[in-house]
This record gives sequence, C-alpha cells and structure tokens, in this order.
Amino acid sequence: MVTIIFSTKACIRLHEIRYFHRNQPKRLKTIVERINKGVEILCVFPQAGLAETQLSNDLWCFYSLVIDKYYKIIYHFDKQTVYIVTIWDCRQNPLKLFDELPWDID
Repeated sequence: MVTIIFSTKACIRLHEIRYFHRNQPKRLKTIVERINKGVEILCVFPQAGLAETQLSNDLWCFYSLVIDKYYKIIYHFDKQTVYIVTIWDCRQNPLKLFDELPWDID
C-alpha cells in the first residue's frame, strides 16, 4: 500500500467538479464514488493506469486512470507514493493538460 498525495491543482479540479455538478446530486455522487474507487485502486496497484507517453519526458512518466466517460485521474508514482496531479475533464482541449503538469517537482 502506498501513500496518496493530491496536488493543489487536483484539489481545485475536485472543487470545480462539485461546483459544475451542484444541481445534479446523483451524477455528482457517482463521479465522487468513481474518483474514490480509482484512488483505492491506485493505493494497491499504482501501475493500473495507462502511460501517457505524450505527457511524459526523460524525467517524468505520467499515467492516467479513466474513472468516468468524461474524467480521468492523471498521476505519477514512485515506490512509496502516488501523486495525483489532476482530475482531468476529457471534454477540454487536450493541449491544456500540459498546463496542469508539475514540471518543477524535484
């Protein structure tokens, strides 16, 4: 079992999801449950997601775990920690995803 760390951007995206679906409580509950289930899966099996080769470089390998037809968890991991970078709304311009990535992490 590993530790999960949510980035600030991931927390912001969670708040945005809650706000966007505030008038759809059933839909919001479904999305939140799927996010929680995805995080549980990553706790046990960080390699569960697909490598996002277009996002990765020599230093970073990012992965995604699809949790809903519109959302996926973008993350990277090491032996002890899974870092949730963002909860990505796949309906957005894919080029915007590069702005979500933490290129300055040590």
